[in-house]
Amino acid sequence: SARNAYGKALLLLEQCLTIFPTPELQHNFFQTVQGISELVSNAVSWAIESGDLQGAVEVWEQGRGILWSKMRAYRYPMEQLKNVNFLLAEQFESVTQQLDPLTTTHNAGSQYLSSHVEKQLTRKRQLNERWNELVRKIQGVPGFESFLTIPSFSNIRRAASEGPVILFSNHPAESLSLVHDDSCMDETIQKVLSHLWKYIVCHIFQKLDELGLAKNSRIWWCLSGKLCALPIHAAQPFFGPQQMLSQKYIHSYTSTLSSLIQAREGIVEKERGARPKILAMATSSLPEVYEEIGFVENMGCDVQKLIGSEVTHDTMLDGLSESPWIHFASHGHLDTKQPFKSSFELHDNARFTILDLLKANLPNAELAVLSACHTAAVDQDNTPDEGISLAGGMQFCGFRGVVGTLWAMDDDVGPVFAKKFYKRMLHPESPNKPVDFKNAAKALKAVTNEMRRDEKLRALHCWVPLVHIGA
Repeated sequence: SARNAYGKALLLLEQCLTIFPTPELQHNFFQTVQGISELVSNAVSWAIESGDLQGAVEVWEQGRGILWSKMRAYRYPMEQLKNVNFLLAEQFESVTQQLDPLTTTHNAGSQYLSSHVEKQLTRKRQLNERWNELVRKIQGVPGFESFLTIPSFSNIRRAASEGPVILFSNHPAESLSLVHDDSCMDETIQKVLSHLWKYIVCHIFQKLDELGLAKNSRIWWCLSGKLCALPIHAAQPFFGPQQMLSQKYIHSYTSTLSSLIQAREGIVEKERGARPKILAMATSSLPEVYEEIGFVENMGCDVQKLIGSEVTHDTMLDGLSESPWIHFASHGHLDTKQPFKSSFELHDNARFTILDLLKANLPNAELAVLSACHTAAVDQDNTPDEGISLAGGMQFCGFRGVVGTLWAMDDDVGPVFAKKFYKRMLHPESPNKPVDFKNAAKALKAVTNEMRRDEKLRALHCWVPLVHIGA
């Protein structure tokens, strides 16, 4: 009965979220309840030890990114259902449109935690009851039996349709935390990368070789626990013939299998040579930032610039809705205690938080390049499996691929990276060559390889934190 018990416990955990009306309060609940991360890893371990590998993948997916998954369910596309039962689809959309703003509202202070919360909670509970009723009705429609059910292996295995997805659970990574001290940064990174290679990655690469995976194939990492904060994509030995093996494949990350599947769905085919519209934003006073935006502007695309005082909450939200690609060059701030308050720095030190991002719904978004500090960093100590980061927020609101950073980025790296990256993505010398956001991971690998050969940029802390997430 252990399999059913673990599944029921995870369902109850998800239902507990209805008690808390905002993402912040839900996250606080996850922080205060001990044993949540152990529950998921124990369930996965039990399934593996029992020989139920497909069940291990299912329970892995069920227990990860619960906060994101619940919010994402309120934005489920209804086009297919409308073709079968238009009225039911309309009813479902009406309820989700009321639930979505209630779910993404954030706390406004101590006075918020009294009568307002009670009213909001009552309203949300009523809507949730109606929502659950409609979900059951939709599941009764032929062809929609699996609508918003616990992911089955037959469905989530689609995540590996374009390359292997590597799930790594329950690693004792306490001894691998990175020290952000410039004087010993590269020395620490080298120790961590060597450790990751010796105990994890070399064995996985050996298995990929046995499976016959070709060089330069794409692979995705889906990690858990403190490993989420570490650059496993750059793991390597630093001596001997295996030094360059970390570059054998094209690495990407995904927080859940479902988010990777969703990132690949509904992609609109473009005319050959079509150039994307790019929103380029910069708020820093550093001259390097404006040099970086200049490189983006000179790549032969329709570029909308927002510079300095032009970058506000409203202009950023408007710009996000109009441009399938964005490039953000400024400061990023990680809030480890309240990760939903992690933010981009706007003009005059204003902040655009993950909570602000949740208000956006961008079905035409494709690629976000976040040339700022900590944009892919997660809260590694409390809820790493929830994948709450600025890059995760970008994915939630619609971006299919995100390039971000695991920690602080040197000021002089941004312009060099932007020039090399967009030259490979947009190839201005060949204007009729197809432009595809899905080439971002390949372009990032090529750029970091160039940086490794550059005397000024070969230091580990320059290129290791650059990561690709999503499709």
